[in-house]
Amino acid sequence: MAPPLLFLVGLRGSGKSTIGQKLSQRLGYAFFDADQVLEQRLGQTIQQIFAQHGEPYFRDWEQTILEELAQPANRVVATGGGVVLRESNRAILKQGFVIWLDAPAEILWQRIQTDTANQQRRPNLTSLGGLAELQQLAQSRRPLYQQVANLCIPVGSVSPDDAVNAILAS
Repeated sequence: MAPPLLFLVGLRGSGKSTIGQKLSQRLGYAFFDADQVLEQRLGQTIQQIFAQHGEPYFRDWEQTILEELAQPANRVVATGGGVVLRESNRAILKQGFVIWLDAPAEILWQRIQTDTANQQRRPNLTSLGGLAELQQLAQSRRPLYQQVANLCIPVGSVSPDDAVNAILAS
């Protein structure tokens, strides 16, 4: 039987929302996309929030939403890629079962390029932008994902359904 609270972590483009929806359907759990909840709450895209209020404001709201969603009530929560940056968020994640969706930056960059809606909603997080930014984020966040993850699923060359099957088989 699956734990009652599952968190999906990983970089942008790793499939947290897609895999999370499929996983929640298979388990009969509720699904929450933390970034979507945040955007709905504030009535702005993440890109607009960053532009108007800055990253610290966004990270404060990200933590608030995570705290609200961290209820052991048969749910799957897709988190934002940077949720692991705060120690307090990592402690919250540890209240559930954390699944890290891992893929090479080059594959994530290809996926992001084909997702125009994502491009319009998400800001660059460093001055680099593009593939170089993803490579830098992957390097800096890898230890944090490793720290919180109960399970790591390589998703670089598998379909969302195969990723869900791998999660359920673990």
